[in-house]
Amino acid sequence: MSNSPIYEIPDNIMRLIKQNIVPEILKKPLSSSTYKDFFASLLYAEDYYIEKWSGFCLSNVTLELHDAKSYDKLTKVKSLRDDKPLVAFEIDSIPEKRPFLLSRDFVLVRPSGMNVEPFQSTSSGKLSPTGTLIRDMVFAILDYSQKSRILVCAPLNNTCDVLMRSLRLKIPGSDLFRANAAFRELGDVPDDILSSSSYKGECFTCPSLEDLNNFKVIISTFVSSFRLNNQGLSSGHFTHIIMVDASSATEPVTMVTLANFAGEETGILVTGTQRNFSGWVRSDIGRKYGLQKSYFQRLFEMEPYSNLHSNLIMHVAKN
Repeated sequence: MSNSPIYEIPDNIMRLIKQNIVPEILKKPLSSSTYKDFFASLLYAEDYYIEKWSGFCLSNVTLELHDAKSYDKLTKVKSLRDDKPLVAFEIDSIPEKRPFLLSRDFVLVRPSGMNVEPFQSTSSGKLSPTGTLIRDMVFAILDYSQKSRILVCAPLNNTCDVLMRSLRLKIPGSDLFRANAAFRELGDVPDDILSSSSYKGECFTCPSLEDLNNFKVIISTFVSSFRLNNQGLSSGHFTHIIMVDASSATEPVTMVTLANFAGEETGILVTGTQRNFSGWVRSDIGRKYGLQKSYFQRLFEMEPYSNLHSNLIMHVAKN
């Protein structure tokens, strides 16, 4: 880690962002020549916002617990959910220029003056229709050729864990590897998933290159997949890359996987929901100038994908 480069925000970009001035590169059309600087500027704006509000703390806030309701767009039926209660609190009294909360933000809640574990939500862990399709696709690829090497990536650990569990129904555990971020909490990893991971002490590790070469399926979040490249896996190793729920991730996040592992012969499947976007973008510049638009959405708007050609696009019905 000591040899890893440090990516600090350049002074000239920092001055612009502090004054809420949009860098000129963001006013130009996105192209192969502007791609790197375009997304670098968006990420600099995002990093500055996160650093600005890091450690923001509210105290003596009154919380209210509410029953969560789900809404089925097809049947137009509302129903109560047992797995995810909602916590509500007033934020209007907080001074201006406060940070704002977005979908999937983590808020740690403790009773005032008490040293207890923070509130944590749970997940149902069910496989979606798209997840079922991906599982069956992985099975079919390996049935066709046991020499195939498949990388499955998703934005969230929970998605990866659910897919991992579904693949274990047919694929031997010795052929599967669940790559984790080094400092993911061990207690957050289900026991059946932990057995397919590599860890030492309280930190997750990455197996040797020889061991990685032998795994037929590796599952990771987009960001954590860089650890596989650091260990020696390179472009062309994987015959197939499956990008799950790519519409919920920013394009730079999904590029961690593609930039490191996509080769000319690699089969790539990108899944997502049209007009969905990442809920992680916080900065005004990032939200206004394209960081919310996912790689999935950008592909969807380009030819030949925008023509919905059946050889390139598959629509998965909810039921």
